Amino acid sequence: MNRFALLAVLAIFTAGITSAPAAHANESLTNNCLVEGDVNLTINGSETFGSISGWIGQTNFYGRVHMGRVDGNLGSISFMNLFLNTINRGDFQLSGWIGNTSVSWRSFGSWINAGYVCLN
Repeated sequence: MNRFALLAVLAIFTAGITSAPAAHANESLTNNCLVEGDVNLTINGSETFGSISGWIGQTNFYGRVHMGRVDGNLGSISFMNLFLNTINRGDFQLSGWIGNTSVSWRSFGSWINAGYVCLN
């Protein structure tokens, strides 16, 4: 088989192979956030004993603090593994996992105001 015949067979064979369809301009990407929005939380008490309450997006959050560990509820997210630590006089670090999302937020005094988060 000469070179031109081989190229012709190759062209016929590859003509039936197509790539994945491209997204159209009117299609939008969806995210899988169970809870999303800005973080606005208030810390009452200390890292030893207290509570954290407020909102993440439009979802109410309430957590009990005992010996640095935070147990609480946030919408439909069932897994929460959070810890509260004092980092300065009156400032705290809230970090750990909410659902499958790692979080780390610093307070200014007793307020945690963070930007947009997508928790899943």
